[in-house]
Amino acid sequence: MSSGWRRIATGLALTSLAVTVLLFIRETKPFSGTRPAAASAHLTDADVRAFATPIDYAGAIPVLSYHDVSTRPGPRSVTPSMFANQMAALRRAGFHPVSLAQVRDLVRGRKPQLPTRPVLLTFDDGIATVYTRADPILAVNHFQAVSFVVTSRLGDGRKPSYYLSWPQLRALSHSGRWEFGVRGDVEEGDVVASLSTIDPSGSLGRLDRATGSAAYSFSYPVTVSTLPTAKRRAMARIRRAVGRYFTLGFVSDLRSPQAVDAHADPLLLPRFEVTRSVDVPGLFKALRLMVPSPPGRSVASWGLAGSACTVSGDSVSITAPGYALCRSQLNGRQWTDFRLSMGATGLVGKSTLVVLCRTGDVGDIELSVGSRLAVLRQLVGDRYTTLGRWPTLAPGPDGTHTISIDVVRDTASVMVDGASIGKARVDPALVSGPPGLGIAGGGTVTVSDLTTTDLRPTAATP
Repeated sequence: MSSGWRRIATGLALTSLAVTVLLFIRETKPFSGTRPAAASAHLTDADVRAFATPIDYAGAIPVLSYHDVSTRPGPRSVTPSMFANQMAALRRAGFHPVSLAQVRDLVRGRKPQLPTRPVLLTFDDGIATVYTRADPILAVNHFQAVSFVVTSRLGDGRKPSYYLSWPQLRALSHSGRWEFGVRGDVEEGDVVASLSTIDPSGSLGRLDRATGSAAYSFSYPVTVSTLPTAKRRAMARIRRAVGRYFTLGFVSDLRSPQAVDAHADPLLLPRFEVTRSVDVPGLFKALRLMVPSPPGRSVASWGLAGSACTVSGDSVSITAPGYALCRSQLNGRQWTDFRLSMGATGLVGKSTLVVLCRTGDVGDIELSVGSRLAVLRQLVGDRYTTLGRWPTLAPGPDGTHTISIDVVRDTASVMVDGASIGKARVDPALVSGPPGLGIAGGGTVTVSDLTTTDLRPTAATP
């Protein structure tokens, strides 16, 4: 490379470095009393369509998790314009941010007074853009939020810093828009060992003195997929350590988790992590999956997910070489008592339709209907129990049966081809959950005229 080209390349590199430094200082400078004006919201037609249909739910709080609101590159950085659009969309859709106290009362079963569409907004790591970028946008929308900070990283306000300074934190606290909690400081290494031996007493003391109120919430420094939730002893150690200092613990998920409700674990409260790839339509898609969904009549309202199932109108085609399930992504707390009715074709040879009811973390009810046999069983934990086996009439042309299953209180009742063939008691632990579909024995089964009937009003009648 000639000396001229080297000088040009060096100049470009120095220019790029200078721009990066200027952006860093602009985003983080703690020594100035002025802040950039709140970024303006500009909602597109697609954004407006995303929240045009109201999201109605009760007794639950979806929780959103943010990190950095800035123009810095990275998946965890949401630009100020994106954040402004999301907050404006939430406000126009009727969402109202709630406090940590309301979340605490909800998980303790105290039935707090909640707005029609509550949401909890949280920010992790205590990055300075909480003060410089996020807070002005929240102020414009009259929103409140929670910041989880690592107190050892907070600066004194005398020089630029990636993290908040103590003067900034106090200013946010005095605004009345912010509450604060502790962010765990474990990014690498043995997560179990680090979280099992945490001692945040010093951090809690400094936060208490700075804000004038006692912090009682904790943010795990890892996503839920990193926590050893399947290892009971490891999680018990972590829960004991966290519970020694905190009433609430929040963990993030890159997928849409269920909203927090009275059944949620106070020390493992789920949050949806908003990344740079989440626009307004993506945010509202996540919210619709998070909040409790009442039974909808059509299969389109089931929220089915799985490569084996193709949904078209009120029909579903299920294709797999063997056993495959398509489960719902919905929060199914309100799916308690309902009837599923459908017609199925393709029940020939070993091909069997699988209908799931009350699916959830505890287990599910599973009805399998083949050409001449219906089997009802339940899964509780990791144990399957057969509740009933009943012969059916020979199927119609192309392996056709009509099928109906009711789940009301502790009883499941099955009808095939218009005849009641059996009923059985189900485990009381299986109290709610959305439906799903699947196939056993391989092949292709097509389900049509699939409808849901909400039986909750009937179940409530003595």
